[in-house]
Amino acid sequence: MQGVRLHTDAVLPAFELDCRDWIVVRPEDIDARRPKNLELLVGEDAGPTLAVLSTAIIDDDRLSSVTGVLSLAMLDAMSPPAVPVEPDGVAEELLDLEGDRRLTRFVLRAPDSDLAVLAEFRVDGGRTAEDLGRGAPADGTGEAAQRVQALMRSFRWAA
Repeated sequence: MQGVRLHTDAVLPAFELDCRDWIVVRPEDIDARRPKNLELLVGEDAGPTLAVLSTAIIDDDRLSSVTGVLSLAMLDAMSPPAVPVEPDGVAEELLDLEGDRRLTRFVLRAPDSDLAVLAEFRVDGGRTAEDLGRGAPADGTGEAAQRVQALMRSFRWAA
């Protein structure tokens, strides 16, 4: 007799984010075909998209944008290492960036579950992921970092 694999419904709890500096697009508003720029950001094997976020940073002489995708992820033993964004926060920054300096990723683990929200942000307009991470340069390129970090710090699982 072969082993039987039982499937159960996995439910992601509701969550909250302070998106005041971001434009948010819901999955039902995204074209059925995932746009190429999202494909570059999350890859073709990404989980279901929960939302797409976008913000712009205007400096003295350049315009940069940050695009973020929130998707559903299933955690396993092969998940890359992560460091907390803040000591008691939910968000953890993933350390596996696969060499793309314009990409930064966060995992937001659901309580008592292998489910998580994966938040991936891509910087366009001459910025790199270092602008999004801790220790961003003090020459004005830290605005992208401040927006992404504030968004990740605001993440809360709803009660």
